[in-house]
Amino acid sequence: LRWPHIFLTLSPTYMGIAQAAYDFTVAYLRGKIPGIPPVKRRMYPTKQIAVAQMRITLEQTKALWFQAISEAGPNPDKDQVLRAYAAQY
Repeated sequence: LRWPHIFLTLSPTYMGIAQAAYDFTVAYLRGKIPGIPPVKRRMYPTKQIAVAQMRITLEQTKALWFQAISEAGPNPDKDQVLRAYAAQY
């Protein structure tokens, strides 16, 4: 493949959706969503762990995507193509 990174053009949209979901979750647990009474929902360890896992996954995804995009170019080697495929998944 001469330029296989072209299929990565939609992935920033999905990353934006994932970031928005994380931001909403944090705001919800802090009681900062309009129309919802402020209740301390973040005090439970299960929710803290779930949000931490969301953050870790989001940061891993961003790191992989930025690496794949920085390597984008014609005639990539096999590792670069595999990183691009992984970033798309």
